[in-house]
Amino acid sequence: MVNLCSLYVNSASKEEYLDLNYVTNSPQLINSLIPGGRLEEIPAWICKLNSLSKIELKWSKLQNSPLEALQALPSLKELHLYDAYTGTVMEFGAECFLELKMLEIEQCNRLNKVVIRERALPKLQKLTIKKCDSLVMVHVTKNLLSQLEEVLVPQHLISIIKE
Repeated sequence: MVNLCSLYVNSASKEEYLDLNYVTNSPQLINSLIPGGRLEEIPAWICKLNSLSKIELKWSKLQNSPLEALQALPSLKELHLYDAYTGTVMEFGAECFLELKMLEIEQCNRLNKVVIRERALPKLQKLTIKKCDSLVMVHVTKNLLSQLEEVLVPQHLISIIKE
């Protein structure tokens, strides 16, 4: 697995937990990772993947925000979260996800607020938030909105924050 570039692993059902903590020597060349299934937490080895440019968390149903574990990945350009988080607030703090260009949040049904702080996601080009039934507000800065090439978020949910 030393030369592994891409990994897609799926549980037998969306309710079955994936156990990815058994990996001791993480494949350092991996650039695309798609775990499909419930996770108790983001495995520590994923946070050490310096070449990782794309991660899709599918049906993870994490109780703790995945952002804290993933925000410092130096090469991450695409983050897709499909039913990945069961919390109510997702907050992108300053100086996080410095290379991210595409963010997609979908079917996080308990999520009611997304906050993107000043100096977060400085290279973001595409923001998609859809099918999040409880979502009532997406707080973003005016600077972020102006840099985005594509915004697929219900317009009535967007709120400009001043920092």
